[in-house]
Amino acid sequence: MRSMTAPGAPGRCQRCLLLSAWCVCDVVGQAQPSRPEVLVVRHQWEAFKSTGTARLAALALSNLRILDMAAENPEPIREALRSLQDAWLLYPGGVAADQTVTRPKTLVVLDGTWRQTRKMLRRLPELSRLPRFSLAPPAGAEARPRLREAPRPDARSTLESIADALSELDSLECGERLLALHATFVERTRRSRGQLDASWGAAGTGG
Repeated sequence: MRSMTAPGAPGRCQRCLLLSAWCVCDVVGQAQPSRPEVLVVRHQWEAFKSTGTARLAALALSNLRILDMAAENPEPIREALRSLQDAWLLYPGGVAADQTVTRPKTLVVLDGTWRQTRKMLRRLPELSRLPRFSLAPPAGAEARPRLREAPRPDARSTLESIADALSELDSLECGERLLALHATFVERTRRSRGQLDASWGAAGTGG
C-alpha cells in the first residue's frame, strides 16, 4: 500500500498534501469548469495518500466532485449514482469518443487500484447501467513522467485519465492544462524524495 498522510500532518500543504517545500498549489491556477462535469468515486483508502491525483483534479476543476466510498457502506454512493442523469463511466471496455456524436453531462471516474475498482464495480450495480467510455493507450505514453511503472499500456493515473478524457470530450486545452499539472506533481514529488538530480527536466521534459 502506498504511504498514507494523516490530516494535518506537519510539514505538508493541506491542499495538495505534498511536502510544503514542494507544494504544487502555485501551478494549479484558478479552478475552471469542464464539460462534462466530473464525479470521482474514490476508494476510501485513496483519500489520504499523498500520491493520489484525484485531489489535484479537484483543485483544478471547479465542477469536479469526489465521493469517498467505504466498502462496508456503499449505499450513499449508490444513491448519488442513482440520481445522475446523462452520465458515462470512464472505464475500459466501452466506446471511444469518436464513435458517438453525443456527450455526457457527467463523467464518472473510479479512483483506486485496478483491484479496488473492480470491487467497486461489483458493489455499485448502478455503474453497470451507465454507458462506458474508454480511452486508447496514450500516444507517447513512455515519455510521460510517472511515479511508478504503468501495469498495462492503457493504464493512467486518475488525473491523467481525466485529462485525456476531457481532451476528447471538452478541449485539448483543458486536457493539456491537467497533464501539465500532473507532470509538475510527479517532478516535485520525485525531487522531494531525492530521486532526481538538478539536471533532470532541463530540456523541458520535467513539466
